[in-house]
Amino acid sequence: MGFTLNPFGGKATWQWIAEATGPQGKYNAAVSQEFKADYHSVNNDWTLGPERNDQETKGAMDQLIAELLSAGWEPFDMGDGRIRFPKFRRRLN
Repeated sequence: MGFTLNPFGGKATWQWIAEATGPQGKYNAAVSQEFKADYHSVNNDWTLGPERNDQETKGAMDQLIAELLSAGWEPFDMGDGRIRFPKFRRRLN
């Protein structure tokens, strides 16, 4: 996931990024639309990203998942909806 900070405080701008590993190394399989959300903190670890029960955050995740599914990615672990992120796989041609 990526984000940019708001220098005046408030919410950060985020994007969900589905990173994949293929024969040529790592690449972005899909990138969500931008959304604004507060930091999610578990034990003060902001790298876990934004809260995922927020409507804008969830909408961006749903859009990313739909994009992956339409590109032929198959879900195999959808996570718990909050901290763990869904996992997908796709057979190499």
